[in-house]
Amino acid sequence: MTDYLSFAVAAAVILVIVILVWRYQKKNGGAFDERQALLRGNAYKRAFFAVTIYCVLHALIVLFSEKPVMEDGVGMMMAMFVGVTVFALDCIHHDAFFTAKQTPGGYILLLAVNIVTQGVGTAAKIRNGAFLRNGVLTMACVQPACLAVFTVILIALLVRRYGGSRAEAEE
Repeated sequence: MTDYLSFAVAAAVILVIVILVWRYQKKNGGAFDERQALLRGNAYKRAFFAVTIYCVLHALIVLFSEKPVMEDGVGMMMAMFVGVTVFALDCIHHDAFFTAKQTPGGYILLLAVNIVTQGVGTAAKIRNGAFLRNGVLTMACVQPACLAVFTVILIALLVRRYGGSRAEAEE
């Protein structure tokens, strides 16, 4: 029951954040330029392709395994994480993650807070041994997967922001 409650609270918080960001962008004219829009479209295509490959591989694993590998819903959440990660990394790589007017400082802080909270929850679930039940991955493994996704995105943003400036300065 507490897992469902935590998912409901997380979904409500995410919804509020999305609404606030959407209203802020609408008010401040946070539109992407044509180049960024094209690059983001390509990133969507790559993410969709990655999710498709993941779904095919997952279907093959489910088809050929004798017993369930993971609980219902875990595979769907992992597919979502694959898509989000591919999209974010592709956009970061091509400088299409933020509009020209946006600065990544607030987003980096939000990612860091998310990573800390996910890390605390993951540590508690590791301590409880909640990831496997009878050899099947449980929904508890979604939290460390989310932690991994946000950590990879944060690292990519930091490398792009601080690593790219050194390479440009040397030229």
